[in-house]
Amino acid sequence: MRWLLFLLLVPGVLALEDDLFTRSRATIDINLTGSVGVDKVGYARLDFLTVDLAFVPKNDPGQLVRSLVPNRPAQVFTDKVRYTWDNPKETNFEYGAAATVQTSSLGQVYSPVPYPFDIRKVPVTFRKYLQSTSLVDSNHPSVQEVARELREGETEMWSLVSKAAIWVRDNVQYNLSTLNVPASKSASWVLSTRSGVCAELTTLFVGLMRNMGIPARFVSGVAYTNSDLFPLKWGGHAWAEVFFPDYGWIPFDVTFGEFGWINPGHVKTLTSLDTTDPSTRFKWKGTGVQLRLKPLTIEASVRSLGPKDAPFVDLDMRVAKNRVGPGSYSLLVIDIENNRNIYQTVELKMAKVKELRPLEERKYAILPPRGKQTVFWAVKVTEDLLKGFQYAIPLYVYTVHNETVETTLSASEEGYVYGFNDITKEQALLKEESDKKLSGDVQFMCIPEKPFVYKYETTAVKCTFSTPNDLGEMSLCVQQCTPWKGTLMSVPLYFTKAGFQEITATLRGEDVTRSSRIMLEMLDTPAINVADISPPTEVSFGEQKDLSLTLEKTSFAKPENVKVVLSWSGHSQVIDIEKLGVDQPLLFTIAGESLNRKRTLLNLDITWEDKNGKQYDHHDKFLVHTTDVRFYQHFLLFFRDFFRSVGEVFS
Repeated sequence: MRWLLFLLLVPGVLALEDDLFTRSRATIDINLTGSVGVDKVGYARLDFLTVDLAFVPKNDPGQLVRSLVPNRPAQVFTDKVRYTWDNPKETNFEYGAAATVQTSSLGQVYSPVPYPFDIRKVPVTFRKYLQSTSLVDSNHPSVQEVARELREGETEMWSLVSKAAIWVRDNVQYNLSTLNVPASKSASWVLSTRSGVCAELTTLFVGLMRNMGIPARFVSGVAYTNSDLFPLKWGGHAWAEVFFPDYGWIPFDVTFGEFGWINPGHVKTLTSLDTTDPSTRFKWKGTGVQLRLKPLTIEASVRSLGPKDAPFVDLDMRVAKNRVGPGSYSLLVIDIENNRNIYQTVELKMAKVKELRPLEERKYAILPPRGKQTVFWAVKVTEDLLKGFQYAIPLYVYTVHNETVETTLSASEEGYVYGFNDITKEQALLKEESDKKLSGDVQFMCIPEKPFVYKYETTAVKCTFSTPNDLGEMSLCVQQCTPWKGTLMSVPLYFTKAGFQEITATLRGEDVTRSSRIMLEMLDTPAINVADISPPTEVSFGEQKDLSLTLEKTSFAKPENVKVVLSWSGHSQVIDIEKLGVDQPLLFTIAGESLNRKRTLLNLDITWEDKNGKQYDHHDKFLVHTTDVRFYQHFLLFFRDFFRSVGEVFS
């Protein structure tokens, strides 16, 4: 069996900025540059021009502005930088600032926050972030409907806010075409179109929060992305902050999949009710003048990084359905453990492989402090696997923090094809195991008598379990269910369908469910078809001719110890094949001088065995005529045949 290797399409670390996702602290240099032109008509004059640049870094929890230097004389306030020109003669005015900012990851919720909560836990100054606006239209019926569905049955705030963030990320497509729309869009518009960029995704998320009675505000700033959609990597960005009673404002960046934290590549410049607050305000007095505004230019780079973070979570992954065939579904089981004493919501992604398609683009785990969760991820193998190859398909799963886990999925043309229902049942069984309180105390194992079973036979599987608890009445289900007796049970296994199969044995009681997987090769009768055979009908005495054929394996089971014998008149040619896995072309050469004088019967005999040594055979006969035999050659052939016959009599 030949093996295939694969190239994984995974994010690479190409620059210092890419390490932002594995650090909690960074120092960022930012340069902001804007300009405004003045068009004058007829007799015109400009008495003064004032530009208030609010889009500048500010001190904030998790952010320290180490320096802020305007690029021209200006007044620096806590919330803006003001540039003033009195009676200017020029027609183009530049403004801007250079800043160095120390940033850190935010989001530290250590204990459950009940939902709903007492409004008195929200400071009066923050209650404005509960109101509906023209853009954050949180009272719109469509926003209300989604919010109602999300909060149904929820009593804990971290889980609820995370569910809303996940819903927006999974249900709104990031679409750069909305950048060309002249005006900002409302939350209800985003719901109706299911598309937008960071501002629209954040607007909808903030709207859902406010409808649920949770204060949330719109944050503008500068951020780094490693997305191929943005060649400049640094640029303007929007995310949200959600107020958690007793903890304060916690960031949620639904565009980046950073829930309850942001990587230190975020530099905060503005907080507002919605996107209507301008980043720059212009004030002027004059006659016959019109302002011409140019977009703000943003340049940024990482000056330094803090130490690399220890893993936020530990990941473990296994394949629940392995050794599969073309078009088969399989199930990944990923165990996630929170290494921190804080709540975390983790997004998982899978590296792209041509031969595999995950049924969902992303998976999530909402984890309490030091909590654990199992995530199930269904995948489907491509239909066009190459015949005769064994695939070891790499499975590589990673988080935003760059925690990774990997394994392989075995696939071949001969593998068993599991349907989607098989995967659904497997997931339900695994969940049942984890839900029953005594399952973890039971050691359960099943081993087949041998790793294969032919269609004409039966085999057995032996199962045993141990536990310190009294479990009461139990049943064992393999291909059928039977009451459990004693400490060791042997039950029969029957042939069902040819192929590699993972058979599940389940031990089930009132307080326990445990399962054991048995990998078994179900084998049909090994069969060979002789195809493309071309025996010669005649051969002249002085020449050689070929007899060609192809052995085709027409069963799942591989014929073993294959012997192909072509014999005639005391001559024979033998070809041995240890195991027939793929179509095998064969060639025999027949010399005319080895044939009888007139005609010769060719005998083709093929024998083979199965794994148990049971024998099978196939026979063919062909008549070939000898031509162009000269007079003296007739005598030579006569005496050769005579002495051969005598020899056969004495032997």
